[in-house]
Amino acid sequence: MKKLAILAIAACMGLVPAAALGADVACTMPNQPIPSPVMATHSIPPYPTYSVVAGEQGTTDVNVTVGTGGAPTAIALINSSGSKRLDDATIQYVTANYKWLPAIKDCLPQAAVVHLRIAWSLPANFNYPPGTLVINPNIRDYPPDSLSRGEHGVTAILLVFANSEAQTSVLISSGSPTLDAKAQAMVQERYGKATRIGPNVALGGFTLFVKWQLPDASAK
Repeated sequence: MKKLAILAIAACMGLVPAAALGADVACTMPNQPIPSPVMATHSIPPYPTYSVVAGEQGTTDVNVTVGTGGAPTAIALINSSGSKRLDDATIQYVTANYKWLPAIKDCLPQAAVVHLRIAWSLPANFNYPPGTLVINPNIRDYPPDSLSRGEHGVTAILLVFANSEAQTSVLISSGSPTLDAKAQAMVQERYGKATRIGPNVALGGFTLFVKWQLPDASAK
């Protein structure tokens, strides 16, 4: 009774040969204008490490165009979480992982648009991801000009070791060139030698986060 529609969906998803659709089979399946989520694929996106350190939270709303094969073919941002990083993580994760059973019209799969909302929320007593190295400067480390301007944020520093010597670069800016330069200098001073990380440090690179927090800001 529903064979043709089932074959159409299966053919689009690569489960049966497209030639199977040529069979003269009556279909009385009702139209399904809204794709049905394959719930096993609709997992929660992992929190970007920088966003965890920076305490970024919010809700990302997107419209997803679901193709006839059940995979996203386009994603449009409708409402931002307030963090481009979280919005980008939503779009990238949904594109790579989410699947649906496509909409059906006249017993054939159709492209259709669905709305998704991803809530990014950190628990009150969250922990940083394992291996995350965070530097929390005190008030004496704050550049005076940045302090007077009320600048704050998180600077991500890439630390690369070569022959036991370190090179640093700003991977993600705090939004303040002054804070970024100070963060880079602090990381270079503290970890400029591989032996300051540990005797068995491997050559290569990793990321440190310098969390600039004003005295009246809530502490992590």
